Amino acid sequence: MKKLILTIVVFVAVFCIGVAIGDTQIALAKGFDGDECDEIVINNIEKLAAEHYSTDISFVAKKDPLYDISLTQFGFVYDFVINGESGYAILINTNGVYELSELFFAANNPYSNVGENEYRVYVQNMTYLSCCNGEFYVAETNEPVDEYAINIIRNYAFYASSEITITTSSESISFISKQENKKDLAARYPALSEIANYPNACGPIAGAGIIQYWDRFAVNLIPDYTPYTKIGNSYLYKESSDTLNLVVAQLYQDMGTNSIKPGTSIAQFVNGLNTYCSRQGYSVVYNSCMTNGTFDFAKTKGFIDAGQPLVLFLDTFNIVSISSDDNVDNISYINGVGCHAMAGYGYKEIDYVLSGNTTRSDRYIAVGSGMGVRKRGYFNINYHTQIDDAFSISIS
Repeated sequence: MKKLILTIVVFVAVFCIGVAIGDTQIALAKGFDGDECDEIVINNIEKLAAEHYSTDISFVAKKDPLYDISLTQFGFVYDFVINGESGYAILINTNGVYELSELFFAANNPYSNVGENEYRVYVQNMTYLSCCNGEFYVAETNEPVDEYAINIIRNYAFYASSEITITTSSESISFISKQENKKDLAARYPALSEIANYPNACGPIAGAGIIQYWDRFAVNLIPDYTPYTKIGNSYLYKESSDTLNLVVAQLYQDMGTNSIKPGTSIAQFVNGLNTYCSRQGYSVVYNSCMTNGTFDFAKTKGFIDAGQPLVLFLDTFNIVSISSDDNVDNISYINGVGCHAMAGYGYKEIDYVLSGNTTRSDRYIAVGSGMGVRKRGYFNINYHTQIDDAFSISIS
């Protein structure tokens, strides 16, 4: 494997499908559209190929999306063949500008074993993973990577520019006693996550989960599809399917995600959800979960008790898992910094009596996080978070 010294080229938009290296025409294949990313890669290959191949150059290439460890798209992997030799290039955006991170001639694409419906995850230089159904694997060998290792990897991985920054933390709560009060809207509530080629889609994903929930009551809200399984009196919502992905894609269009600026504004979310539901013959009612600009947990409990899920718009947030062992609750946090939307389908209150007869009260919303890194979990409303807005949603 021959690694080449790279010249980073800041992008300049071009509009072409064929590009010449010297007098040789490049055959641009899958995924090429003449954008700034293609231009960067082609410019670098043009310079370096001329130095390493003395004969006329035959070049064929394709590109596939590349994701960071939080499964946010932030670049592409280019798989090419020059004069019969395989090579690849990796282009990512971690600081607002697309840059070439790796370029190899006479080397196989490390993501060649990754399936069409799996995520190609680029951790950092020479570290390649794949992700399928929330589980991570070594891209080249398909060897599973456990959650402990992934939590370590997150601390040094590359992340997409202007997107959510992920960190992890944990704590253990030793208690003498505790009381819990909880409510879930389903035995397994919706927990959709990212789909390929739809970046910054947390708004449509949250909206699609809420549509999935209400389809149980509003027939054909999702046409000709049952998005849950019923066992006795319990409802288990499906985590993913081609049909549910199409709902996300439709909301992505209806909400105009990324059309004004990255992501989905609150107004775009509301307008897009109204558009989708109206098309299916239904209307939407929104009830604020805020009081004087602050999230009102008591009010929110009332909406959930009435069977209404909610959407949360956040600037900082967490996704929590809780395990208990011998009067100790172990809390694992995934912490996010950046604008994000999550759907809420329940709540949990835990009141502890600690040593020294002190007390502690934790308040959580059960969420579909919209992130493959932890699809379901609890959102601690008082742990390093900023809630910009929240409202319950009723569709009828």
